[in-house]
Amino acid sequence: MKTYICFAAAVIMTFTCGTEPSSVTPEEPAGIETDTLVITDSIGKKLGLDEHSLQLLRLGSLLHDIGKIGVARAVLNKPGKLSTKEYDKIKEHIKIG
Repeated sequence: MKTYICFAAAVIMTFTCGTEPSSVTPEEPAGIETDTLVITDSIGKKLGLDEHSLQLLRLGSLLHDIGKIGVARAVLNKPGKLSTKEYDKIKEHIKIG
């Protein structure tokens, strides 16, 4: 199961972040997913989840923004403030995913 989770995480990270699968590890995923994964893992442990449930929770944390694959990278990676139109595009990731 651990191998499956690692593979699934690499695939998800590739599509959502453009990260090369070889650079993704369960300990160090890329971008905002790192914070999400750490927080989710901490909550799961505090709840006393078993390892299998923690792995599923970790995978779910990586999937939480999967809809961003339908938002242009230029908008996702734009430095500075987004325009109203760009922000509306970002909000569409909820419907896409």
